[in-house]
Formats: sequence, structure tokens, C-alpha cells
Amino acid sequence: MIATKIQNRLHQIPQAWRSSSLSLAIAYNLGAELAPHCSAGASPSLPMNLQDRFVSEKLKLPQGKPAGFTISRDMVCGDQPEVSFIQNKWRSNMCALRSIRLIICLLALLTLQIETRAVEKLGPAPDDSFSIVLIPDTQAYKGAGTKSQPDSREQITNKIFQDHTEWIAENIDRQNIVFVSHVGDIVDKNVDEQWEVAQACMNKLHGKIPYGISVGNHDMTSSGDSSLFQKYFPQSRFEHFDWYAGSYAGSPMGKHISGNNANSCQLFSVGDIDFIFLHLECNAPDDVLGWANDLLKRYADRTAFITSHMGWGPRVIPKDNDEYITGEKGRMTWLKIHGKRGNTPQQMWEKCYRMHANLVAVFSGDQSRTQAFQAATVGDHGNMVHEFMQDYGSGWLRMYRFTSLKSRVHCKAITFNPRTEELCDGVSLVPAREAHQFEFEFSLQLQPVANAK
Repeated sequence: MIATKIQNRLHQIPQAWRSSSLSLAIAYNLGAELAPHCSAGASPSLPMNLQDRFVSEKLKLPQGKPAGFTISRDMVCGDQPEVSFIQNKWRSNMCALRSIRLIICLLALLTLQIETRAVEKLGPAPDDSFSIVLIPDTQAYKGAGTKSQPDSREQITNKIFQDHTEWIAENIDRQNIVFVSHVGDIVDKNVDEQWEVAQACMNKLHGKIPYGISVGNHDMTSSGDSSLFQKYFPQSRFEHFDWYAGSYAGSPMGKHISGNNANSCQLFSVGDIDFIFLHLECNAPDDVLGWANDLLKRYADRTAFITSHMGWGPRVIPKDNDEYITGEKGRMTWLKIHGKRGNTPQQMWEKCYRMHANLVAVFSGDQSRTQAFQAATVGDHGNMVHEFMQDYGSGWLRMYRFTSLKSRVHCKAITFNPRTEELCDGVSLVPAREAHQFEFEFSLQLQPVANAK
């Protein structure tokens, strides 16, 4: 009886609407429609791992809608969307069992696989290319005492973080990965239990590939004390690697602030291209920026990258949660760490980034309600400085694939799901595909351009 009703309702749906993501949405609607025939249960909602895909597909749907269906999106908690689909007729009476909803989903998927668009997947790296992987914020901890499950007694885990580092470790050769950078907010709560999980995840890369970590605001105290980060990722963990070029010694108040790998430098080469990669803590103070400026000058013949946790997002500090999403985007003019000693992303641009002819790109995360952003600004020497922000929260991983073209380098940014290697077509807050799959070039001419202002 239920299967027959599903078939009858599904035949009302126009062919152009038939995609696997929408199938789930409609199936959940049907679950609500069949609620009077089921015992009590939770209201229907779309699983988290399918939300971004549905939202991006929803924006491509044709005009009109299937008769009798309403599709609505409800934003909760500011950081991540929960998408719910409610059938008007039963809006006030939704109570389908989870097991019934799962059966309905499977039946709907089997019925609606008539036309499903091909999913583009990540291919192997071309022979003449190399890749750098950017790990976005990894705050998705589950288990005892976590923000997402405060009452849980389960062991703390981080499936997204684990998936990221496992994929990288397994694809070093296939994607010719030469470096990995973590944008910070390695943990969600600055406690040993989460740092132990973070260290275990990064251990999958340790000794296999050069990497660096920017210390985020969740990774230290508001005064800038990063003692727990330094406990699990100290300078001594890296100093025997030939690619590790040291770290800032620490502030006048002691190395627990800004020292012992909280700000670090890595040097590596690919073919004829030599790189310097700096990892600067969130809102790095002037003493840290002085150290960074000295290194960028000393290695002016190397192509430079920087990762620092805060970068682009709401240009001015939001007055409420809505403004984290709706506020004007730009290089942020507010800070979270170090108080009066700290520098905003805009101040870090003025005091460091813009001053160096060899700086190609600055990477950041921090803003899960901006999710992805890209910008390019001309520096003091006429060089273009690219700035890339990535903070997905839901599992997407960002890889930058480089191909040398004599005096220039072409770069292709690829955002994908490491579990399936499906490319990202869009996310809830940034639905445009080109925000996640894009290309740019930069020059290998590192000397200041004559007459540049």
C-alpha cells in the first residue's frame, strides 16, 4: 500500500525535477504525508552529508514545482544549515518513524534514477603538475564533552579530520602532493582530549610529506597562550626535517605566547621552483610580523605562500548572527586574539603581506558562514597577491594543482569530497561552482617590478 502510494505521488513529478538529491527531499515529504499511518517519531530532515549537494541542485531547478510540495530551508546555529522539507497538508502533524523514512528514501531513489546527472570526480594529477592541499577548519569533533554532543559518553572522534588526512596520505603519489597546510582551528575546544585526536590525525602525514599548521582562535586562549598546541605540535616534532626552517622564539612574555612552532617556516622545492611557506597564528602581533618580514626578505628569491587563520569574511565585526552571513565581505578589520597587541587581517596586509614581491598567495579559514572566498590585490611592487579563504565544515577539502609554464605557473583550485572524490558544485551559502573550482596564474619573476607603486 505504501509503495503504491509512493509510486503514484512520484509520477506527478516533472521529469526535469528528477535528481537523486531531490529524490531524498521528496521522499522525506512523503514520510510526513504518511505520518498519520505511523507511530510517533522525529520530524523529517535531510542528512547532513547531502545538504550541500541538495542546496546547490535546488538552485538549478526549472520554474514551477511539483504539485503539493513545499521546499523550505531553515538555518540553525549560524554555522551549519539543517534543511527540512515539509508537506503543507501535514505541516502541523509530522511524526514519521526514522525506519519508515529510510525505506521511503530507498524506494524513491530506485524509482527516480531514470535521469541523474553525471557527477564530476577528481582525476589523477597530470605528469607535469604538483599539488598543495589546504585543510580547512577541523572543528567537527563528536563524543564526550564536545560542543556538538555535550552529554555523550562516547570516545571523542573527528571523522572529517580523519578522512582528510587519510585521503592525503593515500594520494601523495597519485596527486603528486608536495605540501599540506592546515588553516587553523584544529580543535573546537582547547582541551587535551581533542588535541590527542588532532595529533593522531596529523600523524598520518608525519614523516611522509612536509606540512605546517596555523594556530586558530580555538587553538589558544584569548590572550594568545598556545601552550596546548605547543604540547602536541612543538618545534621539536619537526626540527629534524630538512624542510623545516624553524619557528618564532616567542613573545617578551614567554614562548607560551607565539613561540615553539606557533609561528613556523617551511622551505621546499619542486623542480626548479623554490618555495617558502609561513604559518602565522591568528591575529599575529607586531613582533611575529617582524620575524615574518625578515624571513620573506631573506628568502626573496623563493616563491612565498602564507597561511594565517583569519583573512576574509565580514569586513566589520558583525552585530548579530545574521551579519556573519549578510555582512559586506572583505579583509576583516576586527580580531579575536591577543587584545591590543593583535593585528587584524587588514593590518597584517598593511604591515606584511603587501610589502613582498615574492608573495603569491595567503590562505585562511575561520569563517564558516562565509565558507569560501577569493580575492586578488596588487602589492607594493606590482605583484598580484591572491587571498583564498576556505572553511566548509561539512567535509570538503581544497587542493591547489600547479603546472609550470616557463616564467609563469598555472594553478587550478579543486574542492572535493575526499570520501567520494566528487567535485563541489556549490555549498549552501556559496552556490556558485566557480567559487570552489577556479584557476589563476602567477609569475615566477620575483624581483620588484620597475616603477611599481
